[in-house]
Amino acid sequence: MTQQTPSFVQVVPADAEAGAMMRPDSVIALLQRYPDLVLREVQRLDRSVHGAVFGPIQPGKDIDSSLYRYVLWRIWQPGGRYLVAVMLNPSTATHLDDDPTIDRMTKRAHQLGYHGLIVVNVFAWRDTLPKDMRQAMDPVGPANDAAIDLVIDDATLIVCGWGANGDHLGRAAAVATQLENRGIQLHCLGMVSSGHPEHPLYLPYSRKPEPWSISSLRK
Repeated sequence: MTQQTPSFVQVVPADAEAGAMMRPDSVIALLQRYPDLVLREVQRLDRSVHGAVFGPIQPGKDIDSSLYRYVLWRIWQPGGRYLVAVMLNPSTATHLDDDPTIDRMTKRAHQLGYHGLIVVNVFAWRDTLPKDMRQAMDPVGPANDAAIDLVIDDATLIVCGWGANGDHLGRAAAVATQLENRGIQLHCLGMVSSGHPEHPLYLPYSRKPEPWSISSLRK
Protein backbone atom coordinates (compact mmCIF):
# COMPACT_ATOMS: atom_id res chain seq x y z
CA MET A 1 0.00 0.00 0.00
CA THR A 2 1.38 3.41 -0.97
CA GLN A 3 1.60 5.79 1.96
CA GLN A 4 -0.28 9.09 1.81
CA THR A 5 1.39 12.24 3.09
CA PRO A 6 -0.55 13.68 6.05
CA SER A 7 -1.73 17.28 5.78
CA PHE A 8 0.51 18.41 8.65
CA VAL A 9 3.78 17.69 6.81
CA GLN A 10 5.46 19.14 3.78
CA VAL A 11 7.45 16.85 1.53
CA VAL A 12 11.09 17.87 1.23
CA PRO A 13 12.78 16.61 -1.97
CA ALA A 14 15.98 14.69 -1.40
CA ASP A 15 18.10 17.41 -2.99
CA ALA A 16 16.37 20.35 -1.34
CA GLU A 17 18.67 22.70 0.55
CA ALA A 18 16.34 22.88 3.55
CA GLY A 19 16.28 19.12 3.88
CA ALA A 20 20.02 18.78 3.42
CA MET A 21 20.59 21.15 6.34
CA MET A 22 18.58 18.91 8.63
CA ARG A 23 19.95 15.50 7.73
CA PRO A 24 22.59 13.95 9.93
CA ASP A 25 25.96 14.10 8.17
CA SER A 26 26.23 10.34 8.53
CA VAL A 27 23.22 9.80 6.25
CA ILE A 28 24.97 11.43 3.29
CA ALA A 29 28.04 9.25 3.84
CA LEU A 30 25.87 6.12 4.09
CA LEU A 31 24.05 6.88 0.83
CA GLN A 32 27.33 7.49 -0.94
CA ARG A 33 28.61 4.11 0.23
CA TYR A 34 25.36 2.26 -0.55
CA PRO A 35 23.68 4.00 -3.54
CA ASP A 36 20.83 1.44 -3.66
CA LEU A 37 19.46 2.75 -0.36
CA VAL A 38 16.60 5.25 -0.43
CA LEU A 39 16.19 8.47 1.54
CA ARG A 40 12.73 9.64 2.55
CA GLU A 41 12.08 12.79 4.58
CA VAL A 42 9.38 15.32 5.33
CA GLN A 43 9.45 18.76 6.84
CA ARG A 44 6.72 19.44 9.37
CA LEU A 45 5.00 22.76 9.87
CA ASP A 46 7.09 23.33 13.00
CA ARG A 47 10.16 23.18 10.70
CA SER A 48 11.45 19.94 12.21
CA VAL A 49 12.48 17.25 9.75
CA HIS A 50 11.60 13.57 10.03
CA GLY A 51 13.54 11.18 7.85
CA ALA A 52 14.69 7.62 7.36
CA VAL A 53 16.87 5.51 5.10
CA PHE A 54 15.40 2.29 3.71
CA GLY A 55 16.53 -0.24 1.21
CA PRO A 56 16.73 -1.72 -1.11
CA ILE A 57 13.28 -0.96 -2.51
CA GLN A 58 11.76 -2.96 -5.35
CA PRO A 59 11.40 -1.02 -8.64
CA GLY A 60 8.12 0.83 -8.79
CA LYS A 61 7.40 0.17 -5.13
CA ASP A 62 7.43 2.40 -2.05
CA ILE A 63 9.14 1.81 1.28
CA ASP A 64 6.59 -0.85 2.23
CA SER A 65 8.57 -3.22 -0.01
CA SER A 66 11.81 -2.60 1.87
CA LEU A 67 12.99 -5.28 4.28
CA TYR A 68 15.33 -2.91 6.12
CA ARG A 69 15.36 0.50 7.76
CA TYR A 70 18.89 1.59 8.56
CA VAL A 71 18.57 5.06 10.08
CA LEU A 72 15.69 7.19 11.35
CA TRP A 73 15.87 10.77 12.59
CA ARG A 74 13.76 13.49 14.13
CA ILE A 75 15.65 16.81 14.12
CA TRP A 76 14.29 20.11 15.39
CA GLN A 77 17.52 22.11 15.46
CA PRO A 78 20.16 21.40 12.79
CA GLY A 79 23.76 21.14 13.83
CA GLY A 80 22.79 20.78 17.46
CA ARG A 81 23.30 18.09 20.10
CA TYR A 82 21.86 14.76 18.98
CA LEU A 83 20.83 11.79 21.08
CA VAL A 84 21.56 8.53 19.26
CA ALA A 85 19.52 5.50 20.31
CA VAL A 86 20.79 2.01 19.46
CA MET A 87 17.69 -0.17 19.54
CA LEU A 88 16.79 -3.78 18.65
CA ASN A 89 15.08 -3.60 15.23
CA PRO A 90 12.74 -1.24 13.39
CA SER A 91 9.00 -1.62 13.85
CA THR A 92 6.52 0.54 11.93
CA ALA A 93 8.07 4.01 12.22
CA THR A 94 8.92 5.77 8.95
CA HIS A 95 9.67 9.32 7.83
CA LEU A 96 5.93 9.97 8.08
CA ASP A 97 4.86 8.08 11.17
CA ASP A 98 6.12 7.35 14.66
CA ASP A 99 5.60 4.05 16.41
CA PRO A 100 5.25 4.08 20.22
CA THR A 101 8.97 3.59 20.83
CA ILE A 102 10.03 6.43 18.52
CA ASP A 103 7.37 8.70 20.02
CA ARG A 104 8.67 8.09 23.54
CA MET A 105 12.32 8.40 22.57
CA THR A 106 11.65 11.68 20.77
CA LYS A 107 9.92 13.06 23.84
CA ARG A 108 12.79 11.82 26.00
CA ALA A 109 15.36 13.55 23.76
CA HIS A 110 13.36 16.79 24.05
CA GLN A 111 13.13 16.40 27.82
CA LEU A 112 16.88 15.90 28.12
CA GLY A 113 17.58 19.05 26.13
CA TYR A 114 18.83 17.54 22.88
CA HIS A 115 18.17 18.99 19.43
CA GLY A 116 17.40 15.78 17.63
CA LEU A 117 17.01 12.02 17.87
CA ILE A 118 18.78 9.58 15.57
CA VAL A 119 17.92 5.88 15.75
CA VAL A 120 19.87 2.86 14.54
CA ASN A 121 19.32 -0.79 15.43
CA VAL A 122 21.49 -3.83 15.99
CA PHE A 123 19.16 -5.55 13.48
CA ALA A 124 17.85 -3.47 10.57
CA TRP A 125 15.12 -6.00 9.70
CA ARG A 126 11.68 -4.38 9.85
CA ASP A 127 9.25 -6.35 11.99
CA THR A 128 6.90 -5.56 14.82
CA LEU A 129 7.65 -8.71 16.83
CA PRO A 130 11.15 -9.73 17.93
CA LYS A 131 10.23 -13.41 17.54
CA ASP A 132 9.52 -12.82 13.84
CA MET A 133 12.72 -10.84 13.39
CA ARG A 134 14.64 -13.78 14.85
CA GLN A 135 13.33 -15.98 12.01
CA ALA A 136 14.76 -13.77 9.26
CA MET A 137 17.61 -15.21 7.20
CA ASP A 138 19.60 -11.97 7.43
CA PRO A 139 18.13 -9.81 10.20
CA VAL A 140 21.21 -7.59 10.43
CA GLY A 141 21.13 -6.12 6.91
CA PRO A 142 24.04 -5.58 4.50
CA ALA A 143 24.50 -1.87 5.29
CA ASN A 144 23.79 -1.95 9.01
CA ASP A 145 27.32 -2.09 10.41
CA ALA A 146 28.25 0.91 8.28
CA ALA A 147 25.09 2.77 9.33
CA ILE A 148 25.86 2.29 13.03
CA ASP A 149 29.52 3.18 12.63
CA LEU A 150 28.73 6.38 10.72
CA VAL A 151 25.81 7.57 12.87
CA ILE A 152 27.82 7.33 16.06
CA ASP A 153 29.93 10.24 14.80
CA ASP A 154 26.82 12.46 14.98
CA ALA A 155 26.12 11.55 18.61
CA THR A 156 26.39 13.73 21.68
CA LEU A 157 24.98 10.90 23.80
CA ILE A 158 24.47 7.23 22.90
CA VAL A 159 21.67 5.35 24.65
CA CYS A 160 21.40 1.60 24.08
CA GLY A 161 18.01 -0.07 24.46
CA TRP A 162 17.88 -3.38 22.58
CA GLY A 163 16.60 -5.48 25.48
CA ALA A 164 17.09 -9.20 26.05
CA ASN A 165 16.59 -10.08 22.38
CA GLY A 166 19.90 -8.40 21.64
CA ASP A 167 21.48 -11.76 22.44
CA HIS A 168 20.27 -13.16 19.08
CA LEU A 169 23.32 -14.21 17.03
CA GLY A 170 25.49 -12.47 19.64
CA ARG A 171 24.69 -9.32 17.73
CA ALA A 172 24.37 -6.74 20.52
CA ALA A 173 27.64 -7.83 22.10
CA ALA A 174 29.36 -7.52 18.71
CA VAL A 175 27.98 -3.99 18.19
CA ALA A 176 28.90 -2.93 21.73
CA THR A 177 32.40 -4.28 21.28
CA GLN A 178 32.74 -2.44 17.97
CA LEU A 179 31.78 0.85 19.61
CA GLU A 180 33.75 0.40 22.81
CA ASN A 181 36.85 -0.43 20.75
CA ARG A 182 36.50 3.08 19.33
CA GLY A 183 36.62 4.47 22.86
CA ILE A 184 32.93 5.37 22.88
CA GLN A 185 31.00 5.54 26.15
CA LEU A 186 27.63 3.83 25.90
CA HIS A 187 24.63 4.51 28.15
CA CYS A 188 21.36 2.82 29.05
CA LEU A 189 18.15 3.55 30.95
CA GLY A 190 18.36 0.37 33.00
CA MET A 191 19.26 -3.28 32.49
CA VAL A 192 17.37 -6.56 32.18
CA SER A 193 18.50 -9.58 34.23
CA SER A 194 21.02 -10.66 31.58
CA GLY A 195 22.72 -7.27 31.71
CA HIS A 196 21.49 -6.07 28.33
CA PRO A 197 20.23 -2.46 28.17
CA GLU A 198 16.50 -2.33 28.85
CA HIS A 199 14.13 -1.41 26.04
CA PRO A 200 12.82 2.13 26.73
CA LEU A 201 9.19 1.75 25.63
CA TYR A 202 7.68 1.30 29.07
CA LEU A 203 10.30 3.07 31.14
CA PRO A 204 9.29 6.29 32.93
CA TYR A 205 10.76 9.59 31.80
CA SER A 206 12.30 9.90 35.25
CA ARG A 207 14.87 7.30 34.21
CA LYS A 208 18.08 9.08 33.25
CA PRO A 209 20.88 7.74 31.04
CA GLU A 210 23.63 6.02 32.98
CA PRO A 211 26.92 4.56 31.71
CA TRP A 212 26.74 1.00 30.39
CA SER A 213 29.47 -1.39 29.29
CA ILE A 214 29.60 -4.80 27.64
CA SER A 215 31.19 -6.00 30.88
CA SER A 216 27.67 -5.82 32.38
CA LEU A 217 26.51 -8.81 30.30
CA ARG A 218 26.03 -12.02 32.25
CA LYS A 219 28.23 -14.83 31.01
